[in-house]
Amino acid sequence: MSNAMNGIMKHYVPAWDGYPVTLSETIMATTQYTREVYNAPLRKHFKLRFPALNVHWRNKAVATDTIWSDTPAVDNRVKFAQLFVGRHSLVTNIYPMKTDKEFVNALEDNICHCGAMDKLLSNRAQVKISKKVADITQAYNIDQWQSEPHHQHQNSAKRRIATIEANTNNVLNKTGAPDSTWLLCIAYICHVFNHLSHESLHDCTPLEILLGSTPDISVLLQFHFWEPVYYRIKDASFPSNGTEKNGRFVGIAESVGDALTYKILTDNTDKILYRSSVHSASKAGETNLCLMPQDGERSTRFHP
Repeated sequence: MSNAMNGIMKHYVPAWDGYPVTLSETIMATTQYTREVYNAPLRKHFKLRFPALNVHWRNKAVATDTIWSDTPAVDNRVKFAQLFVGRHSLVTNIYPMKTDKEFVNALEDNICHCGAMDKLLSNRAQVKISKKVADITQAYNIDQWQSEPHHQHQNSAKRRIATIEANTNNVLNKTGAPDSTWLLCIAYICHVFNHLSHESLHDCTPLEILLGSTPDISVLLQFHFWEPVYYRIKDASFPSNGTEKNGRFVGIAESVGDALTYKILTDNTDKILYRSSVHSASKAGETNLCLMPQDGERSTRFHP
């Protein structure tokens, strides 16, 4: 490694903008997690050799804990969710789980979405200190720390969960959304929090601290949680089916469609749809009278 680096310095980068480049400074400013290993005869690689070099690194600690609900979530019926919060950036992510044993999958999803942390902070639940979790942290060179038994307050994710749950209850109470939308509401609140400036971050947003770029909040200015909306019907029969159906705005489709694509909970099936052709049903003058008749008149288009 040293001879190779000396060769690179000598032949390719003797100076940078007039300043000499030294091997020791380069070693200190970079990582060297791997080395070339080959077997004779040479053969094709089928297994990923260096997983730690295939992900983005956030270089900060991340705390995690589990949220438990007494009500199955609408659409997927889960009762568990795993929350991850950056200790430095405060970026908060939530992942649904059918059982707490799916923690390892939530961890992999968080690494994929936000980058590998340099330390994972959690409690000593068995699923979080299992061999599968240890294999992932070793593969990505992630350190681990667990809170002392019966001292859950040592895990900073507990405080974040308390804030998230309080705001979720507040939104559900003020909008009248059913308890079964708890998971959708938590995901929406996490999305909002990630875009809110914070005094401890010197009035920057968590996403700016994590990604280094200023986030756009246009999608958050269109609807509020549980707002009645109309969404476009694809290939509707003319004219009996109309062109729109009723639904509720329940979140942002972060990985689907363009920047203004939303999660819509249908009124008749309780399923989540991802739609960009949406407009509010609560604005004056935009009511679809065929779907929401006024003055007690019966709708001419009733969809059971």
